[in-house]
Amino acid sequence: MAGTSPNETGPEPRSRAIKHVTRACIGCQRRKTKCDGVKPQCATCSLYKQECTFSQEIDRRRMASKGRISLLVAYVQDLESLLLRHQIPLPPSRPKHFLPAVSTSSPVDDAEPMLNAPTQNADDQTATTVEHGISIVSNQSTPETHDQLSISGESSYMSPLSDRMGSLQIAEDGQLRFFGPTSNLHISHVGPFPLFNSNIRSVHWNEALILKAAGVGHDVEGELEDHLTNLYFTWENPNIPLVDEATYYQEKDRYRRLNQPSHRYSEVLNNAICAVGAALTSRYCSDLPEALVDFFATRSKALLEVEMDSPTLSTVQSLGILSGVEALLTRDARGWLYSGMAMRLATDLGLHIDATPFAERGLMDVDELRLRSSTFWGTYIHERMWSLYVGRPESIDHLDITVQLPFPSDSCSEANKTWRPYIDEDQQGTAWEVPARLNDVAQATIVLCNKMASIRKILYCTPRGKPLDMKKLYIFAVKARNDLAVWLSSLSEPLVVDMMDLEQKHLPHVMQLHMQFHAVRIIVDQPFAFQSVGRDGLTGQEIQSSRECCHDAAWSITKLVQATRRHFSLRRVNIQAVHSIFTTMLVHVHSAFLSPDYQVRDTARRQLEICSQALGEIGQAYKNALRALEVITSIKSDLLRRDLGTSAIDIGIDMIGQPTSMMSLAQVPSLLFGADVGSSHSWSAGYTGGGMLDGFDIRPEGDLEKNASFTGQLPLPGQSSWESLTESLVTSHTADHPIP
Repeated sequence: MAGTSPNETGPEPRSRAIKHVTRACIGCQRRKTKCDGVKPQCATCSLYKQECTFSQEIDRRRMASKGRISLLVAYVQDLESLLLRHQIPLPPSRPKHFLPAVSTSSPVDDAEPMLNAPTQNADDQTATTVEHGISIVSNQSTPETHDQLSISGESSYMSPLSDRMGSLQIAEDGQLRFFGPTSNLHISHVGPFPLFNSNIRSVHWNEALILKAAGVGHDVEGELEDHLTNLYFTWENPNIPLVDEATYYQEKDRYRRLNQPSHRYSEVLNNAICAVGAALTSRYCSDLPEALVDFFATRSKALLEVEMDSPTLSTVQSLGILSGVEALLTRDARGWLYSGMAMRLATDLGLHIDATPFAERGLMDVDELRLRSSTFWGTYIHERMWSLYVGRPESIDHLDITVQLPFPSDSCSEANKTWRPYIDEDQQGTAWEVPARLNDVAQATIVLCNKMASIRKILYCTPRGKPLDMKKLYIFAVKARNDLAVWLSSLSEPLVVDMMDLEQKHLPHVMQLHMQFHAVRIIVDQPFAFQSVGRDGLTGQEIQSSRECCHDAAWSITKLVQATRRHFSLRRVNIQAVHSIFTTMLVHVHSAFLSPDYQVRDTARRQLEICSQALGEIGQAYKNALRALEVITSIKSDLLRRDLGTSAIDIGIDMIGQPTSMMSLAQVPSLLFGADVGSSHSWSAGYTGGGMLDGFDIRPEGDLEKNASFTGQLPLPGQSSWESLTESLVTSHTADHPIP
């Protein structure tokens, strides 16, 4: 015991927990004494009352052959017990003289040793995976499962040679990994011994040491952690349901109270969730070295570096959440990278494939099936939203995805889930509780993301060596409009929003869904809405139709922003709202300064005021909102300095036709950006100082519903005034700058 001398004997003699210790703690290494490896404190460190820590460097020494064989035997026994529980006979070639007899006890008795055994490394994660219902069975295909995904363990190697779907294999870290048929590793990934790789690090047991080395090992109050977690599950997760709340709390309790690791929870995930929640609160902790968002993000990334040695399902969730954290901190390169890593890891774990055959054969429980589906589709939405946000290609083709959509909200697991507002204790909220409809929103968002990907690929990607045919692109845009209208009409009743009656209260994630829908409408018609008649073969009627669609969509988003602000405030909206509002403001800016109709310009400026205030309010949580506001302000400032001359041609024709990427707008080579956006003034100082909204006559109480829509004010019969204006500008401009 601690505090006793070497010759004294305590009331409870200390016994060795590990017979062969492969690595001594840092203190025993320094003193060159034998370490018994007991956790959390060895006998020597306990004797000298010193902290007992173990090095995180990779142990490159070979494990003793006796230890390797013991681990392998125990592993085989677990697998054989699992086979017998599922009435699967053992192979006749089993070496009975080498392997002990298999216990035929009940499943509960067999599971108990795994639940009570201390866990630390890769072999423990293997046991955890098996415990949750995933196992190895024969790869033989039955008629009803022909051409379905196979599972590793086939005794014959002839059938896998003709396999087209690939298989799940247990990798060195004990996790199931997907290998396609072209890799050849779907036949057999590794031999038996490398399954237990001593070079794989683990976060479990070592969180404190890792965080201390990263400079963020400070104690976090449980009340603060719970508060941030509640904010995340109330405001962020419903928009993109990446983490199942009930499972998260269950596995977190199991990890912390029973000290049992799980592939469904990790401290990486916990800190990533807290980082998002920190952006949604006004709390500040003076005893922490950084702001709450940066503090928890640093903790999560420090643990992530170790967990990537053996990533699991919770790692996928952590990467998806961290990608959003990096976006709100305007670190887009890292956020884009994390989003891609999440999708790559999801395919590595085989989350993109349909695992229903496993559940039907009793190899995977329904909870695991549901979590795999929700985790993949949450990652998919994150990745598709990022693709639209930065205007870059997606990392996975929809043809490679076979996993089922999230379970409908009327299923047993979703029917009882409700949503209620949760805010900081010093803010005034409303008591309102309704069904959450998480999976209904997720399914609608997934379908919308599929359409977004097709629109981006066709309208904003020009094949190499082929001329741009705007007429054909416009035909596709008309089809895309119709497809979006069908999507809107197919929404279930709880997801329908009446744009003429926004006094009715809707779920914030339902409002966000409709904002994204209208943003996609603008993206569809934006390349055509501000062209000149006759250019690229477009007629005046086609240009007018696209222009009206953009105006109506921008008007709808502004109304949805006002309704969200009125019912819930914009302090805790999803980060995707920034891109939707930014896209809307580009349409408003064009109308406010370039429309020849005074009423249209006045209405557009009022709507621009509302969106500017919205970005300012969102900017309290998300820095990228202030960046978007700065870009719009730089456009507005340039237009206020210039009359409608040659620069109007650049604005009206060239700028609006740029890709949908938020960042590309700040780099458009146009006279519009005469000043350096990044160096003009800081985001927060420009906004709070009042200069960002100068010239707009801001009225915080202004209600957009009192303003007429573009559709009712814009006189566009036959040849519109917009067309005559554009044509006159083109005529004066082409004298010096001929259009190629």
